[in-house]
Amino acid sequence: MISSLQELLHEQNQSEGRSQIRPLISPNLTPTEVTEFIQAISQMKLPARLSDIDRRFARHTPNIQSIILASEELGLIELSEICMYRYLDLTDLGRGFLIASDARAGILRARLVRIEPFRTACSLLSTKKRISVKDLIRALPRGYSDLGADDLEETSLGLVLINWGVATGLFRYNGKTGKFETKNEDRDSCSG
Repeated sequence: MISSLQELLHEQNQSEGRSQIRPLISPNLTPTEVTEFIQAISQMKLPARLSDIDRRFARHTPNIQSIILASEELGLIELSEICMYRYLDLTDLGRGFLIASDARAGILRARLVRIEPFRTACSLLSTKKRISVKDLIRALPRGYSDLGADDLEETSLGLVLINWGVATGLFRYNGKTGKFETKNEDRDSCSG
């Protein structure tokens, strides 16, 4: 498992400075899981070798790869390489995230508006006030063109939006209409 984790993280790091095309947030991952991970690693001696992180969490946290990728994308952790070993450390934002227990949703919300698919969803919501997953799929930047080709991809994108966008208060979901809406009609809830 560790080699696949390192390969996945290496591929992700090769595209540093990119505008996120594929979301690195798994449809089955929640902000709570990332928060618990950040709290747990803060108790470790950091920076910690990625192999040690994997050994410690893999047995009880089967989606550890997804948690690490999302944590890095959100800017809560950073990965580095020293003498052919990969290390994980908390960023200043990650340390602030731990301290700001009441403001964690706001920190995540501010980070989410910078990455896809949340960036495009917020852009659409600033003009339309209500969007469906299909609306979002049509508006996503080039590279998402294969998304929505089947119901599974559409469902996965919807889950990411609900698990993160709704949970952090970026927007809300109306189950009756199947659309995402701004939190408040009078203001742009995606402003972070």
